[in-house]
Parts: sequence; structure tokens; C-alpha cells
Amino acid sequence: MPLTPVRDGIEAVPPATLVLTNSPRVADHPSLEKRAVQVLCTDPARQGASAGESSTTFSQRTDDSIEHVRVVLDTSTAREPGSQHPTTACTRLHELAFLAAQRYRERIRESGSYGVVALGAPASSPPTPETGLFTGLLKCLAWELGRELTFGVVTDQTDVERALEQLAEESTCSRRFPHALRRGGTRYEERLVPTVAEQSGDPIPSSPVVVASGGGRGLTSLILRSLATQRNLKVWLLGSPDLDSVSDEVFRMSEDEFAAWRPEFMRAIKRREPHAKPNELKRRFTELEHARETKHTIDRLRELLGRDRVRYIACDLRDPDGMGRAAQRILAEDPSVDFLIHGAVFSHPAALTAKTLEDFRKVRDVKVRGYCNLKEALGEHTRTWCNFGSVVGTLGLPGDVDYASANDYLAAAAQASNVVNGNDEYTLAWTWWRESGFGGRRLAGGHMARTGWLTGVTNDEGVQHFEEELQQPRRGRATIALLGEAEYRTYGREMPGLVVPGFAGEASLYLENRQETETATTWSRQLEPYLRDRHLWEHRVHGYPTMPGAEELEMMAEAARALFPGMRPVVFSDVRFLSFLRVYPHQPPPIYTITASVVDTNPDHPRITVEVSSRRYHVNGHQLGPRRHHASAHVELAEQPSPVDAEPLPSSRSGREITDPYYRARPLLELSGPYASTGPLRLNERGSSTWFRLRAVETSHTPVVLDGDGPGAPRTRLLPTLLIDATTRVPIRDSEAPERIGIGIPTGYDRLWLHTEHDDIEHHRSYDRAITIRHEHHSDVLRCRAVAPDRRTLLIIENPRFHELRGEEA
Repeated sequence: MPLTPVRDGIEAVPPATLVLTNSPRVADHPSLEKRAVQVLCTDPARQGASAGESSTTFSQRTDDSIEHVRVVLDTSTAREPGSQHPTTACTRLHELAFLAAQRYRERIRESGSYGVVALGAPASSPPTPETGLFTGLLKCLAWELGRELTFGVVTDQTDVERALEQLAEESTCSRRFPHALRRGGTRYEERLVPTVAEQSGDPIPSSPVVVASGGGRGLTSLILRSLATQRNLKVWLLGSPDLDSVSDEVFRMSEDEFAAWRPEFMRAIKRREPHAKPNELKRRFTELEHARETKHTIDRLRELLGRDRVRYIACDLRDPDGMGRAAQRILAEDPSVDFLIHGAVFSHPAALTAKTLEDFRKVRDVKVRGYCNLKEALGEHTRTWCNFGSVVGTLGLPGDVDYASANDYLAAAAQASNVVNGNDEYTLAWTWWRESGFGGRRLAGGHMARTGWLTGVTNDEGVQHFEEELQQPRRGRATIALLGEAEYRTYGREMPGLVVPGFAGEASLYLENRQETETATTWSRQLEPYLRDRHLWEHRVHGYPTMPGAEELEMMAEAARALFPGMRPVVFSDVRFLSFLRVYPHQPPPIYTITASVVDTNPDHPRITVEVSSRRYHVNGHQLGPRRHHASAHVELAEQPSPVDAEPLPSSRSGREITDPYYRARPLLELSGPYASTGPLRLNERGSSTWFRLRAVETSHTPVVLDGDGPGAPRTRLLPTLLIDATTRVPIRDSEAPERIGIGIPTGYDRLWLHTEHDDIEHHRSYDRAITIRHEHHSDVLRCRAVAPDRRTLLIIENPRFHELRGEEA
């Protein structure tokens, strides 16, 4: 994407800057020496590099006057040769980057900045996994330090000065993610692209060998139980609890008995160890909780599969020797692994200033070192590999710099394995499981529920998502983020335009929950104003997000096409818009129903009557009032639209020019984003004309995307809904006061003829000039016509009807 400056930039390395790097080449660069800034290098061979950094020693080694932090990662030296592991210099740099953000948080927010540059990135393949440690960190720091003050670039540049210049350029622009990718002179930004479910077959055989890290607890254990009900698994569970060290009495306790025993357990330890701190007592009891949960999972799996098909190995995934011994035991019995889940997790959310370096390392290393040790021990023997990640790593959240770093590492690692090496590996970026795992625990779950940042999924919903994703083709789909309404609301507000709207392929936007009777077919779903239907925010009537009539025609078109696949809508007749389908604050969005009945089965031109209605419900589930009817029409289909004769284009200077009154109708009518894509009106004796040119607006509610060209770009509509909407905006003249121009809300029209099979995006790509819209009276007939620059008629609307709203004087 091109660099679009929106603010004054910040120097690449301003005065009062701390530069952190893993590379002596960067540390000794003349440009840094010339700027007289403080530089710390984490290369172990470097004099002054600290092997045992702490917040105290870091504070002693750094100046109090620092206002800016620059982290420079040399990706070419970030991984141990012939190993999966990041180098010591890389992980130390990651820790110093955290400590610097923590130490200088207030100074950065007041008058500083925080920048990350990863130089030497691959020029023709995804960024290295080590880069994910720093992009994940930056995603969370953007929440805690401010988006304008946190920026980064992952670049294939190896020249230090040029890479720093690119970093400075990023400080001038507004980005969805805090970092951009520079490759071969081209700038890229990450975006999330919705996908359509496809069936490619189950990659797991009927009697597979499955290895699961963290498989004894939380969501991983639930998913294993689900797999065990459908397949004859051989399961190897890898976990931290040492079950042999726990007495049988602890395992035999009921949940209530175990909870009641807690005070007695802690008092006993306190008597033996008088100096034991409360946190240590809590940690030991938590270890017993984890052991009980793991034992319960093992017992349940053995009930389903048999005792000999469930194995448990207690090991610390962070220890390469311990992981190596576990792998030897697995491979001695099962030389190949069909499916591996890396689900081990330790999470400790805390404000940036409250997080300890010890917790930071543990949260990161359970996932990152655990992944590397698993990969080195079992990678060559594993057919399908699934990492359990988090949307926090994909998108960031405050309080999780360590967790986001680890999960973004897993996403980048899967991308490299999948795309570069051709392995069947992917990372599932889960949202919050509100009943299980750390997200289901009392404090974490309560925090998630209060903030409303993430969509809480139930255990059953999470298992279903996993099973569905298991069936998907994964070539090029190495990271799958599972987002719900809350995520779209949270991240749409903070990072507008992050998610590419629409759904790839020919998937329907509006048809769900199909039901059939003898006379009709119906579909229904709830409006999602922060998800699929966020375009409603750009089209408001009386201040409320309101479904445009053109979108109701899209609903009807999709319904008609569903009954006659392969055919296209070419004529809408007797179109009626009866009432607004809209979203009100403090009420659940309405559930709409599309009802379609076939009235003519002519194989060349079938006709279908379609109606759109809705019901509203209170938050307690009670229905509010009767069903409301919103729109209806007869839809005629054909294999392709019929062409019409070329039309002369009106002179660009004919008639009197006025500002479109539809843009001056607030607060009655508010049009923004792509709904504000027409130019001034020209009035003449026969009618009026204007031009239409789709605007590439970047908002979270934009219903189309203009920067995703190529075979994978989504097709969002059957109809050019924005063009239809613009064509129906007919200025209404006051016969008694011609100087006054009114506007009207469409209530229907006699006919709409479609002479194009393209939607708004395809029109935008096809024509380098604007489309002309004409409103002309012929006797008692008003025709609204959209004409392409090549003089081809795209659509005609005959006799639109309006509820008139008076505008200002023209």
C-alpha cells in the first residue's frame, strides 16, 4: 500500500534516544555514533552485554533522560544456525525492548516515541518467526503507549541507514497494525481477509497418533475428548504436572471437598515453612488443581479409548533435554505422528508497569521455547501440526505484551512452515473461551466480560469451530483468526479497515438458516452492525443506522438466485419499500427474514416474489411487537442481462449546477463513506444529472474494498448496490417555488432493469472515468439511468416513488 502521510514525522533516531539491537554491525554504525545516542547491544560476545538482565540492572545501565526507544532487530542473526531456536541475543533484545517500554512509558507518552525495525527480512517469503516476537510486542504497546507514538517496519533492507529512514516514514502515516512490511521497494500492510468454509477432507486418519502439549487441561483437553468420540486415537499428552508426586487422596476428593481443603493445606505448609509467602502457597495449591484436572482428562480419555491408547509424560517443554527424552519414548512406540497440537500456555495479564520480567519470560517461553523443542524433537515425524494461538497475538490488547509476542511468533512460525517449506501447519488464533482455560477462570473471565473486548465462546462452540477448521484446505492459510461481533467492534474502533469486508468467492451475504415449505423458502439471521452489516453506519436516517433499499434488493437477488442457481437477476418490478429496517441503540439488532416464492417457472425467465420482514426482541428474549414488513418485489432472472443501445452522454456544462441536496439533509439523512460517491447536480428542463465514482474510503463500516485486486479478492454483491442507491437520489422540484429543491426517501418504483452483471467494485476497476447518472421525464414517466463512460447503459429505474423531505434552498 502506498505511504500516505497524515502527520508530521518523527526522526528515525532523535536526541534522547535509547537504541537496542542484537547486532554489533548496527551498534557500531557510524550514523548512531554521530547522533550521540545511547546504544545497548545484546550479542553475548559484545563487551557489556548482560546475561542476567533485570529491571534493576537495566535501570542502572540506562539514562533517566531517555524519551525515545528504537529496537533494531537484525533478522539474519536472530536464529541459532541449524536450529529452531532464536539466538540468545534475540531473546535478550526482546526482553530489553519490554523493559525499555516499561521504564520509559510515561516519558514516551508525554514527549517521546517507540519504534521497531526488523532489517534483513526475506525478500520473497514471509517474515521470520523471530520477527513475530517484536511485532506482537508492538501490537500491545500501541494500546498502552498510543498508536501515533508506536510504529515499526519489517524490511528486506540490510542497509542500516535506509532501514531507519523507512522507520521514520512510518511515523508519518496512519496504519491499521503498528508495523508495515517493505519488500522490493513496495510497502505492504497486513489485513484480515474473511474466508468461506470449504470441505477438503479430514487430514486425520481414523486411528491416528496424536501428540498434545498442554493436552491435560483447558481447551486442548476438551478438543481431544471431542476427537476421541469420533476417532480411535492413540494419545500422547505432554504436561507439567508430576502426577506421581500427588497423593491418591487428593485425586479422590470431590470439587467441593478439594475447595474446602485449601485453608488446611496452606496452614500445613506454613507450619513446615514459616517463611513461605502467600503467592508461593497459592502457586502450590494451583499446581494441585492442575494435577487434578490432568488426571481427570486422562481418566476420561481412557474411558473413551482404552487404557493402552492414552499416555501421559510429565515434562517441561522449555527444557530441550526433557523434551528430547519424551520424544524418544513417543517415537519408540509410534514412529510417526499424525496430528500434533501445541496447546501449552501460561498467561499472566498485567499492566505494563506491573508486569515482572520473570513472568514475561515464562509466558513467552512456554509457547516459544516449547514450540522450538517440540519442532526439533518431533517436527520431521509429524504429518499435520496445529498451534493454539490467540487473537491477542493477531491484533493486540493492553496487558499482554508477553502473550501477544508468543502468539505472533507461533503465527509467523506456521506461516514460514506452511508457505516456505510446504508443511501442513497452521495456527488457530482463538478468541476467549469463557468456560475453560485461563479465560474461564474467575478473575480472567470476569475481566473479559467487563471489558467486552472479546467474544466469549462456549466449550461446545469452540469445539465446533475446531472441527470445522480441521476440514479446511490450508495451503496459504497458515493463520486463522476466529473473530466475533465483539472483536469487530473492538478492533474496528481502534483499527478501522483492518478486516477486508465481504466474503470470498460466491458466498451469500444475507442468506442463512434456510427453511422450506410447500409454498415458500425462507432465510433469516440477525443484523450484525459491527460485523457483516457495518455499512449501515454510513447510511443513517434520523440518526439510526438504516438498511438502504438497494441492499434490500441485494437480499432479494440472493434469494432468487438461490432458487435458480447460475441465473442472474435482470428485472425487479413492483418494488415496494414499506418501512425502515434499522438498528436502535440499547436494543438487540432485529432478526430479518427473507421469504421467496416462485410465481413463474419459465426456464429462461423464472419469476420469484420476495419479501423482507423482521422481528425485534428484548434482551430478555421476549418479542417486541408484531413482525414488520420492510420491502417486496417481483424478481425476474435470466442467464445474462440484455444489452441496450448506446446512450449519448450529457454535456458536462449543461444546466445549472447545485450541491447535491442529499448531502445537506442532516440530521434527517446522513450519507458518508461509499454512500457519498456522487458529484454536484446539474438541473435542466428535462431533469437532472450527476456523476458517480466510488470512493476508496477507509472506515470500519465500508461495505466494499478497493485495494484487494487479484484472484483472491472478495466479490461482495450480486448487484451494484451503491450505484443503484445513488441513481434513486432524484432531486424533487417545488412547482410553486422552483428555486427550492427537495429530497425524497424512496418508497418503491415500477421497474429496475439491470443491464450489467458487475458489482460496484468491478465497475470501479473497469472504468477510469466516472459513471453518469441521469434523471429524465418522458411524458408521465420518470426514468433514472446510469450510463458508463463507454456510453453503455448499466441500469434503468422507472418511476421511482418518494416520501418527500424538504431541503434547503438551492
